[in-house]
Amino acid sequence: MTNFKKTLAEIFIAINAINLTLTNVVQTLTGIVQALGYIQTTLDTNHKEAKQLLNGFSETTEKHLTDIEKQATKNVELLESKIKSLSDQNDLLKKRNKDKQNFF
Repeated sequence: MTNFKKTLAEIFIAINAINLTLTNVVQTLTGIVQALGYIQTTLDTNHKEAKQLLNGFSETTEKHLTDIEKQATKNVELLESKIKSLSDQNDLLKKRNKDKQNFF
């Protein structure tokens, strides 16, 4: 019976060792799952922030380009007006010059 008690004790010691090992494995896996959850949350937050920044940049760029286009249109209109004014002045000077030549 002593051998039986000794064998039974060894079996319980082995079962306790297996339980401790499984407990450590479960704790380790729980830690890994928590770390993965933290990583996922961080990734989601960073993705959301990056998306917001990109949208803001797109809106800012679009507004900037629209403003540049409006300014370019105004500049073209101003230049066209100045060219017409200069052309009109040139025509008037040509007419005056022609009138002076005809006068003499």
